[in-house]
Amino acid sequence: MSTNRSVAAHYNQTSTRGATPIGLIVIQFDQILRDLRLAAAAMDAGNVESRTSHINHAILVIAQLQNVLDHKRGQQAAKRFEQFYNITRSMLVQAQTAASRTMLQQCIDMYLVLRQAWHQVEASQIAHSEQTGARPSPAQRQTPEEPAVLEFRGTNWSA
Repeated sequence: MSTNRSVAAHYNQTSTRGATPIGLIVIQFDQILRDLRLAAAAMDAGNVESRTSHINHAILVIAQLQNVLDHKRGQQAAKRFEQFYNITRSMLVQAQTAASRTMLQQCIDMYLVLRQAWHQVEASQIAHSEQTGARPSPAQRQTPEEPAVLEFRGTNWSA
């Protein structure tokens, strides 16, 4: 298992070198999804130690995403992402405690939708930069210009 993590860590380090700020967010969402899927597989196999390890790692990545929120520039969007991250971290703790596959799958679904939204923003920025001849700056923090409204089982989330 540690070999798989070291290979994944090397891949992540290599892929982040040329990534835009939004690309880095997508990479972190990919990591969260990878962790949650592995936790679900461990849950299905009855492997509590592995499930705990993967959920804990996902929670750490979510905390990292929270730590880089720019509340000054992002204002309302940053506040909503903060709420989203707090709620999903709480759901993951509950999923771990109750061994709830359903709650774990809800988190996977939520992060899949949001990851796709970030990926679309990144693709749009890349297309725009190709048209204008400008390259997205890796040093700039970027947030979507238009808030995305996401619906998760009857609950509207906007960011």
